[in-house]
Amino acid sequence: MKKLLCALLLWTGSFLSIQAEPPAPIPLTSITEADLKEFHESPPEVKKLIREALRLATLKLKYLYGSADPANGGVDCSGTIHYLLKEVGLTGVPRDASGFYEWSWKQDRFHSVISTDPASFEFKHLRPGDLLFWIGTYDVKRDPPISHVMLYLGTHAVTHERLMMGASSSQSFKGTPHEAVTVSTWNLARQGQPGARFIGYGSIPGLVAQPADDSKAPRPATVPPSEDSFKIKDLSIHPPILFPEFKQSKEKE
Repeated sequence: MKKLLCALLLWTGSFLSIQAEPPAPIPLTSITEADLKEFHESPPEVKKLIREALRLATLKLKYLYGSADPANGGVDCSGTIHYLLKEVGLTGVPRDASGFYEWSWKQDRFHSVISTDPASFEFKHLRPGDLLFWIGTYDVKRDPPISHVMLYLGTHAVTHERLMMGASSSQSFKGTPHEAVTVSTWNLARQGQPGARFIGYGSIPGLVAQPADDSKAPRPATVPPSEDSFKIKDLSIHPPILFPEFKQSKEKE
C-alpha cells in the first residue's frame, strides 16, 4: 500500500512539473517566408534575397569573425551579407560593414536615424531587404567606424516583431539569446553592448530600382546671370514702365 501511494505521488509530481513547464520557444530556423507580413508585397529581387537568407539561417552556422564562406562552418556579420548578395547575383559587393555603409550612402540610399523610438518617423522608408547599421558593437580602426550590419526581413505576421537576419554574437529571438547566423528580433539597442548605437538603414544598390523621392531629387542647376543681362539696351522700349516721368516730360516739349 505504501509503495502504491509513493508511486502515485511521484507520478502526480511529474505530471504537475510537465504541466508547469513553459512552452518551448519557436526555433529560430523555423521562420519561413509565410511568417513575414510584407513578403508577398516585396519585389521579386527582395523575395529572392530573403529566401536565400532564410535558407542560410537553417544551416546552423556559428558566428566566425573574418569569414565570408559558410564552408568554414561560420561567417561574421558583413561576411553573411557579402555571401548573400553574391548568391543573388550582385557584383562589386563590399566585404566589411563600413564598406556596405559607404556603398549605400554614396548611392543616396542611406537613411540616418538618431531616434531611439522604433515608431519614429525616421523609419518611414524602411523596407524588407534593407541593411541595418550599428556603431560601437566593438572597437574598429576604420572610418567611418561602422561595426555591425544585418539584413532587415520585415515584421512577423503574428507577433508583429521586426525581424532581421545575419551573424551576431549578442542577439536574441523570443527572449532566447544566441550566437549564430540566424533570425533575430531587431532591437535598436544591443544586449550586453551599452556603447552600441543604431545609426540608420539603407537599401541595397543594384538590387531593385530606387523608389522616387521628391525630397532627394536633384535640383536643376542654376545658371549665373551674365553681365549683359543687367544692362538696359534701349530705354525707348518700355518707357511707361521704367521711366514714366521721362515720357511725360518729352510729350510737353
